[in-house]
Amino acid sequence: MQDAHESFTDWFEHCHSARPTLPNIALRATFSECIAYEHKQRQFEQELDRWQHSLDLQTKVTFVHDGCCYVCSSVLCVNIASKRT
Repeated sequence: MQDAHESFTDWFEHCHSARPTLPNIALRATFSECIAYEHKQRQFEQELDRWQHSLDLQTKVTFVHDGCCYVCSSVLCVNIASKRT
């Protein structure tokens, strides 16, 4: 159960803390600032893709184990398969 808790903690931190943030641009930006913003925006999109891929992998590790899916809350993890009737 300790491994499950650590895995959930890793997933939660990655999901809520590591997400890249969209760059800002001034309302009256110069041409050079607009070009720099476009470059930062492309970098952001690449970082966001990497973050999403990493999150997807961490989600599989955290919430799928031995072919069973788990729904986790801050209190307890419940095996969905045991809920099926």
